[in-house]
Amino acid sequence: MMVGRVALASGAVIATFSAAIVWAQTAPSTPELRAAWSTYLTQCSQCHGDDAKGTAAAANLRAFKGSEDDFLRIVREGRPGTGMTPWKGLIPDDEIRNMARYIKQLSGASDRK
Repeated sequence: MMVGRVALASGAVIATFSAAIVWAQTAPSTPELRAAWSTYLTQCSQCHGDDAKGTAAAANLRAFKGSEDDFLRIVREGRPGTGMTPWKGLIPDDEIRNMARYIKQLSGASDRK
């Protein structure tokens, strides 16, 4: 029984450490973008991944080609027929736009590597 708890605790530490590494490598430059990235990590990363590169459950946000308005609309309204639920009223529009801006910066950074 104790082994299971240790393994579970170790998994949580590894996940937290992984998020910290992503944060250190990609830390946003402005307070608005840091707040948006924090929201992303707590609300979006479970499906889209800590690095926004997507998972089996959700899209790679770094590959998003739509406009900032498109991103806002999708986050607010969700995507019917997918796991993307609507976030309207739960995440302020300004913060959603800031998340879009930060993810766009991540996309540009990976294009330059």
